[in-house]
Amino acid sequence: MSMKDSPIQIRPGIHPKGVYFTLVQGIEAFNRTDYYEAHDYWEEVWHQITGEAREFIQGLIHIAVGLFHWSNGNATGSLSQLKKGILKLERFQPLYLGFQIEKLVHAITPFVQTLDRVVQDEVKREQFHPMQYSARYPRLEWDVETVRVAFGLGSGRKEDVMR
Repeated sequence: MSMKDSPIQIRPGIHPKGVYFTLVQGIEAFNRTDYYEAHDYWEEVWHQITGEAREFIQGLIHIAVGLFHWSNGNATGSLSQLKKGILKLERFQPLYLGFQIEKLVHAITPFVQTLDRVVQDEVKREQFHPMQYSARYPRLEWDVETVRVAFGLGSGRKEDVMR
């Protein structure tokens, strides 16, 4: 698949490999629960791409920011951002360019349900301890080969790298 045919359209003058590596850094940050850093990486990617993948990345940014707010005890900010992220990502379910979006949205649902209760004071804010949920923080699962191919970088297999 050429970059022209890919849903990931890179702005002129920007090399796909750099955008890909920035995306991967964001995934790694997200999966180690460094949501602010993930947001920063993905925002950089968002500025470098066009096309439908831009909305997908924006959804990931909202999720990362929502989880960052969650980890800092900002229930209202978290709820708002997570809902925006889920709304953006819904159309990319179940799988988009190798990303397990349905699994991510499913993993976030308990956070959103708890936050709805906190924001509506059904659960006292003093009882809201984000760290009690930290073992259940979602991970972004993805297939490296599929994402590399979407960026026009080959699969990463030896025969593709040699080209």
